[in-house]
This record gives sequence, structure tokens and C-alpha cells, in this order.
Amino acid sequence: MKKTVNTTKLSFFMAFSFMVLGALSVVGLIYVIENNAVKLRDRVQAIATDKAQEEERYETERLLEETQDERAALSYFVLTEGSVINFITDIEKIAASLGLEFNTQTITPEETKDKNFDELSMKFSFSGTQSSVEKMISVFETIPHHSYIRELNLRQNENGAQWSVDMTLVVTIATHD
Repeated sequence: MKKTVNTTKLSFFMAFSFMVLGALSVVGLIYVIENNAVKLRDRVQAIATDKAQEEERYETERLLEETQDERAALSYFVLTEGSVINFITDIEKIAASLGLEFNTQTITPEETKDKNFDELSMKFSFSGTQSSVEKMISVFETIPHHSYIRELNLRQNENGAQWSVDMTLVVTIATHD
């Protein structure tokens, strides 16, 4: 009987050892599976992010292609920050061709409620003959850019030969190219 007890004990310890070994193996496998699952979720998230960025880039390129003509037309009517100097130079050339004494006094940026557009307030003074002054004012009224005359003061000298003008022109500019 002693041999039976020893065999039973030995069988019990062997079974218990296999059970502990099996339990440790299951716990180890669960740890490895969870660790791999976390890595897999991270990779899936990275792939999804890359795919979303690629789709956004494709959509942006498509939108840029589709709106190229509209943006070109808009650029004709709305100045950009880079084209303001050319605009002022052109105005000064027109004034010189009309024989006017022309002076750009100030250029002041003004923010608007629209995040895509701002305004530039430009103060000019010029003087010359009545017909030259009228032509220059007409140029300001009919420039193709989105603008308006905020202030206009006309003065005539004593003999009526010279006219002087102080004016403020407000021009819309795009805040991006």
C-alpha cells in the first residue's frame, strides 16, 4: 500500500506540475497575444492614418486642378499681398501719363471678418488739371479689382487751373495665393 501511496503522490505531483506548467503556458500565450494585439492595433491605426492622409492629399490635388480656372479669374479681381506693389506702380504710371503730381501717402492693412480676405487702405494725393484729375478718379472707380473709394476730397486753387485730390482707396486682398 505504501507503494500505491507513493505512486499516487507521484502522479498527483506530476499532474499538478503539468497543470501549473499548462496554466503558465496559457498565461504566457495570453500575454504574447495581447502584446501582439496592441502592436497590430497600432499598425492598423498607422495604416488608416496614412490612407486618410493620402486620400486628403489626392482630394486637395483634385480640388486644385478643378478650381484652377476659377482661382485665375479671382486673381484678376482680387489682389494678393505680392501683387500690391505692382498695382501701386501701375497706378503711379497712369498718373504720370496723365501729367499728375502723384503721391502715395500711406498703405494700411485692415482685417476683415472673412479669413480669406483682408483690405488695404491706401491714401493718395494728386494734383493737376481738371480733366486729368477727373480721368484719374475715373481710373480709380473702374479698376478691375474689388475696391471702393472710402474718402474723396477735391480742392480747386484760386485761379481754377489746378485741382488737388486727397483720397482713400480700399482694395480687397487675398490672404493666401
